[in-house]
Amino acid sequence: MNIQIERREDHTAKLVVEVDAERLDQAKREAARALSTKVNIPGFRKGKAPYRMLVNYIGEEYITEEAIEKLSEKMYPEIIDQVDFQPYSSGVLNDYDVTQETPTLTFVVPLAPEVDLVNYRDTRVDYEAPAVTEDMIEQALRNLREEHAVVEDSQHAARLGDRVTFDIHSFFIEEAEEAVADEAAESEVVDAADAELEDADPDDIEHYVDPTRGDPYIHEHDMRVLLNDDDELLPGFNDNLAGANIGDTLTFTLTIPDDAEAYEADEIGRTVEFIIDLKKVENITLPELNDELAARATAEEETPLTLLELRVRIRENLERMTSTEYDNSYARRALDSVIEQAVINFPEAIVVDEVNALLQDLDQRLRNQNFTLEDYMKIYGKSIDDMYTDYRDTAVLRVKRGLVLRELVQAEQVKVQDADIDAEIARLAESFGAEEQQEQFRQMFAQQPSMRASMQDDLLMNKVMERVAEIAKGTAPELTAPVENTPAESAPAESMPADADTDNANSPAADQPPAANDETDSTEETA
Repeated sequence: MNIQIERREDHTAKLVVEVDAERLDQAKREAARALSTKVNIPGFRKGKAPYRMLVNYIGEEYITEEAIEKLSEKMYPEIIDQVDFQPYSSGVLNDYDVTQETPTLTFVVPLAPEVDLVNYRDTRVDYEAPAVTEDMIEQALRNLREEHAVVEDSQHAARLGDRVTFDIHSFFIEEAEEAVADEAAESEVVDAADAELEDADPDDIEHYVDPTRGDPYIHEHDMRVLLNDDDELLPGFNDNLAGANIGDTLTFTLTIPDDAEAYEADEIGRTVEFIIDLKKVENITLPELNDELAARATAEEETPLTLLELRVRIRENLERMTSTEYDNSYARRALDSVIEQAVINFPEAIVVDEVNALLQDLDQRLRNQNFTLEDYMKIYGKSIDDMYTDYRDTAVLRVKRGLVLRELVQAEQVKVQDADIDAEIARLAESFGAEEQQEQFRQMFAQQPSMRASMQDDLLMNKVMERVAEIAKGTAPELTAPVENTPAESAPAESMPADADTDNANSPAADQPPAANDETDSTEETA
């Protein structure tokens, strides 16, 4: 079988395959026999009309198209066995030529992704763990006082020092005029939403964006806030609520200040419109910060703590928490640095698969709130192509991360052994307290292999991210010659967990029959 291979810049391969004329002729006769059982030709019973009569009746072009479709399905696995590359997924028959002495079929095949980590071990990222400040400790103690405060419902207007409960919806307003091109477009979007969701609250949709406003900032129901200067959403927020009564709807705007530590960099300086529905006002009497409060907060412990001991514990907990958060963030930044210098090639098909996975996940989350992806698209006035465009950048990033992580698992010889899984199961089981419950927890993993496999994936992800951080710090251990894995020693790269963004980056599907290409002409659609 003669195959001409052209590797293309979009990481696909174009295959022009010569077909033996006799094999094509045989395929046409088989197609004709199959078609003859579906058409009525005067003077003949179904399936009994001669080939030439069938050609005259339905046309040779139609028979040829049917023959090419069946023949391509049969030949595709044979073709893939002879090429020198690994496909990502099944190819597409997008053309054929039967007018020449030697007929040809033309396939386009997405290639398996390729990753070159280059000098990834030279990656360095500054590590500066944040320190726990006295302000952080004082904030934790204020939260503790609030937890143990005397709370009384109030009907008076909100005052500084009160605790208020409200629904909050807020938007960045500088893009608002771009959100709806004109009143007609706005009306069309809103009418569509009303028609589909007459009895529903659109604000319950996760990340809901009012189509008449800009991008969302904060959307939350029954948000509870203590109106004091120590803990304020934005400067001036509490003052806008002071004086409001239960049932009031407040609308005001605030500008996010230049405070990089408290706000995201891309939020600084932007103006936010707030819509607040005040639902409850409570008088709060805070207890004194003393040994008595510390003892009350730790009353269930064998020996209740003093205030000094409680401060020490709070500091330790904060140090542990901030260290964990920073380490996770640091590992992600280190991974992004590795990705930035890596050479990563993949076909668009892998991005399509990832977008589909993201949309399926969105649909499932919406269904949990009694909505669907279709409802979501109608509210936004979006087509499926719009959704693909919206999610494409996210999908590309997920694909790159997943592919690089998979490559790092192999390059760094990261492994998860049975002992690692058993130790993690034992650690988690301890949180259940009673031995009977611990044993039930352990039995779940023994009886459901999928749970153990999922834990194996999680541990593999943790290990490879820890190694990425070590590389970025310059503390990674030297690599040794790879050794053969023992059974269940490590999770295969293809089973990286969903958070690794690799689920759709490793689909082989190399020897599947070709798919029809919806973007080709009529001859391609029949293939």
